[in-house]
Amino acid sequence: MKQLLFLLLFVNLVYGKNFDDTNTSTFIKEILPTLNLDKNISSYIKAKLESADTLEKSAPTWEEQTPDPLSSGYDWVQLNTGEWLKGEVKVMYKQTFEFSSEKMHLKTFKWKDIKQLKTYYFMNVNVEDLAILRGRLFIYEDTVVVLMGENQVDFKKSQIISIAHGGTSEKDFWSLLLGVGLTASTGNTNRLDYSANVDLQRRTATTRLQFLYNGALSYVVDNGNTLNDAGEVNIDNHRINFNYDIYYTKEIYFRPVITEYFTDIFQNIKNRYTLGVGVGYILVNNPEVDLDFTLGPTVQFIEYDSVVKLSATNVQTPSINFSVQYKQEITDDIDYKAKISMNWTTSKTGRYSHHTEQTLDTEIIENFEFDLTFMWDYTYEPVQRDDGTYPLKNDLKLINSIKYNF
Repeated sequence: MKQLLFLLLFVNLVYGKNFDDTNTSTFIKEILPTLNLDKNISSYIKAKLESADTLEKSAPTWEEQTPDPLSSGYDWVQLNTGEWLKGEVKVMYKQTFEFSSEKMHLKTFKWKDIKQLKTYYFMNVNVEDLAILRGRLFIYEDTVVVLMGENQVDFKKSQIISIAHGGTSEKDFWSLLLGVGLTASTGNTNRLDYSANVDLQRRTATTRLQFLYNGALSYVVDNGNTLNDAGEVNIDNHRINFNYDIYYTKEIYFRPVITEYFTDIFQNIKNRYTLGVGVGYILVNNPEVDLDFTLGPTVQFIEYDSVVKLSATNVQTPSINFSVQYKQEITDDIDYKAKISMNWTTSKTGRYSHHTEQTLDTEIIENFEFDLTFMWDYTYEPVQRDDGTYPLKNDLKLINSIKYNF
């Protein structure tokens, strides 16, 4: 009976408590011989403990069970939910991480939601107070390792300014966001409204090249005609921006190229070109809020649609540009974005003008977004037309569009 009780105690110890190396060795060498058990039972207990200890030591570690990029030929990312995804890292910029896979295509994640990252491809990593490192990238929570041949560099995840694909293919550096909007009405009023926007970017670990287009066109036709007939244009405006940013630190970037083209005959602007340079400062950059400013001198070249006699149709004037960009996450699927570009000029071009955009960006399905955008263009002193009238100071638009992220 005594030996049976000790056997039951052994079963409870083995299956009810996890032995480490020290506990197992101590039990076998010091405790088991003092129990005066039957020799066969004692040998059985000893064999079982040693077998369990050997099995535990031979079990693969957590690191051995995680995906291996070298054997698979893919980059691997683990989310904070524990899910693993395989594919290709595109970029990490302003706390936003882009990852592309065959099944899900291009997906965007918050940088804080990335727990582990193991890359098969080389990455260019811009590290604060270090340098631009090129190599295979490994991240586990806040620990980062970049392998560069036989050398490696270790640092904290919070030091990363940006990440870009280190491949040799030019397409690895580009991204494209296209948006279109269309409203058609017929009956008492025949009308067609078009809108389009493009966001094309080339991003590396230290630079960003951005091309932006935003345009709207609207036709109203007589009641006796159809939408296929030529109609009167009552909205016709187009804005193109081309900027180039060089990131110096995590907060400061230089903008050696600021360009904008704008046309809107209803604002009496046939063509307006803006050229300049600037410096930017990122005030807030976290997964929920992003806020930065850009300031710099510019020159404006304006061709008016019409002016009163003795006034110049073409005007060139210096100006100061100050722009603000703000982004806030409302929910996992909804973002609020706002930007304003302000220009201080001379009396020849209205003294002061600004262009603002406020957008509610909603992710509807994979890679598709629905945007509701409010635009406000303002000129302090509009230039008089040849018929003696003035354009209104305020020009307001509300645009809805569907966007696709390539």
